[in-house]
Amino acid sequence: MPDLAALRQHRSHNLMKLPLRIIVGMWLSCVLVLSVVLSHYGIVFEPIFDITCIFSTCFGGWLAGFWLWQRREAASLPEPDATLQPWNHYLPNTCLDEAQLAVAIHDLGHRCLYVNTCMVDLLGYESSQLRRVKFMDIFHPDVRDLTLQSWLQLEQGQCAYVNFETRLLKANGSVIDAQILAHSLRNIDGAIDTIVSFTLDISDRRSMERQARAQQDVMMAVMQHATEGLLLLDGLGRIILANPAASSLFSQETSLQGQSWQDVFQAETLDEVLVLAETPPRRPHTIKLKHRGLDTLLEMNLSRLEIPSSPCCWVMVLRDISATKSAEMQLRTARDKAEMALRSQADFFAMISHEIRTPMNGVIGTAQLLAQTPLQGEQRSYVHTLVNSGQQLLELINDILDMSRLDAGKLELEYLDFDLQKLLEEALDLHQSRVAAKPVQLSVHWAPGTLFHVKGDIQRLRQILMNLVGNAIKFTQQGSIHLDVAARQQGSKQVKLSITVEDTGIGIPEEHIQRLFVKFSQADASTSRRFGGTGLGLAICKALVSLMEGDIWVRSVEGQGTVFGFYVMLELSTQPITPLLMPLLGTGRMWLVDELAGHREQVRLLFSSPWRVTEMRHLSSGYAEQEDTQPDLILLDDSPSNRQQWAALWPMPPRPACLLLTTTWSPGLESELLDLGLQGYLIKPLRAEQMQAALQWLQEG
Repeated sequence: MPDLAALRQHRSHNLMKLPLRIIVGMWLSCVLVLSVVLSHYGIVFEPIFDITCIFSTCFGGWLAGFWLWQRREAASLPEPDATLQPWNHYLPNTCLDEAQLAVAIHDLGHRCLYVNTCMVDLLGYESSQLRRVKFMDIFHPDVRDLTLQSWLQLEQGQCAYVNFETRLLKANGSVIDAQILAHSLRNIDGAIDTIVSFTLDISDRRSMERQARAQQDVMMAVMQHATEGLLLLDGLGRIILANPAASSLFSQETSLQGQSWQDVFQAETLDEVLVLAETPPRRPHTIKLKHRGLDTLLEMNLSRLEIPSSPCCWVMVLRDISATKSAEMQLRTARDKAEMALRSQADFFAMISHEIRTPMNGVIGTAQLLAQTPLQGEQRSYVHTLVNSGQQLLELINDILDMSRLDAGKLELEYLDFDLQKLLEEALDLHQSRVAAKPVQLSVHWAPGTLFHVKGDIQRLRQILMNLVGNAIKFTQQGSIHLDVAARQQGSKQVKLSITVEDTGIGIPEEHIQRLFVKFSQADASTSRRFGGTGLGLAICKALVSLMEGDIWVRSVEGQGTVFGFYVMLELSTQPITPLLMPLLGTGRMWLVDELAGHREQVRLLFSSPWRVTEMRHLSSGYAEQEDTQPDLILLDDSPSNRQQWAALWPMPPRPACLLLTTTWSPGLESELLDLGLQGYLIKPLRAEQMQAALQWLQEG
């Protein structure tokens, strides 16, 4: 605390000293001036004495008044007490309390004489607590000795101020980073007795600096351990920073830092680098570099850096791609050899398959001719086995030939105009005998708006249908096989044909579905033993569908059945096909009797105006009793109930023309129909040509 008695005495002394000096000086000056002036006019000395007395009296009165004023001013200072009051008592509500800096004043014994509000808030102490704490105790023990040395320099007058960064302990024990500016203060006698310090909390700045330093350390570690060469260049092309990988690429045992990039790169690569500098960033460029006597291929990325106040202007990333390029070349060579071997293999299979197929056709044809000659029962069985085995072998050869062509890329599609309905009928007709041998219903549903006149590879499309329908028949022992067909226009010229084949067969285990479209693969080994096959059919279907810009899929539940579906892109036919017209019988009134709606729909599509088709699930006596509804033709599904109802309705002639729709032919069927009074039978599914021929036969009687 300051010595207030000495301060008041010093102030009174100064207040007296200055006016006295002024008064004495003015009095002497006046006497001197008057003496000179009066001497010039011949005035004697005695009057001067009188004038001097007058001036002395005036000045003495002013001096007495001034002395009384300074006494009153001196009396306004507080009287000294036994204990000195803290500085806080004399500096209340001053600008120091409003300052944003923490301010503290302490004596040479490190006792706090004054702290402002900011200092109290910074350290978390009460003002009274700080006065009881030695100033050095608020410093962290790790920096306390260093801080004490700075304080001694101030106390001993070795410097006027000190400025340093340190760490302080708050009242709750936490540590903060701070910057302190301390200045020594001298008393009236010129001796240093107090020190004032200004403290700024720099914890946030230090935290950001530590984070930035940590990030920089991480980036430097990444650069040092990166396998790619990294170079940072300034605006003059000097290398500011280079990692070890970059030094290794350029065969530099010493650091590249400080060198010019023009000295590092070889002369023949400078032009390439300069061109790269003008290209857009992130665009790789390959250059060739001599490295340890070998040509090294480097992939370079050169990008401009837009970082304010940073000397770095360019970053260059170098990667040695010599091994990669060498591996690519070896891989390309191996691929070319493999493709050549595959083409040679495919050519061989194509040639040998063709050569085998020619004599095989001769063997099968001869066996078929032999079957038409008079043979004994055992001989006929042998010939039948020979024909079947030859046909199976021919199918296998055809599959191998197709697969070889597909692998060699030599199978080309042939686009022709065709009737989609006729194609499907022909494909199903080829399987008719196999369907007839099982209790299986085969049906087709045509989606509304289906386009029948299209253009595509009819041969390959028939092959896909034959394979999918054949598989459905093979793996379905009873139940049904249903086809859904839709062909709709896509755009101005394309037609999307979608076909699904759904059966109620044995189904496929889920774990085997992914293997279905792999060459020479079946669901499991037992499938091949039980049903035969090579496992090429579905693989060929997938390849053909892909050629037609389509896709194929499968969905199956083991024990319940399987659904195969595919779509292909065809073209809209440019030559409309004239629809096949059915000959008219009588007035064209027809009854279509079938329990299944799908079968009725398939038949109904064959008949157009002026035919009038009445559909029914069973023969109805109510219809038969109405004379105005008597039909000219009845297409009757083969079932015991329908046969009985027919016999009941028309036991005697005249009867309407009636054709029986059946899925199988059996010996004695013709005689049964003759007894019932039916004109004939048709094998389902119906084909347009089959129906047309039957109607023409009925017209001719």
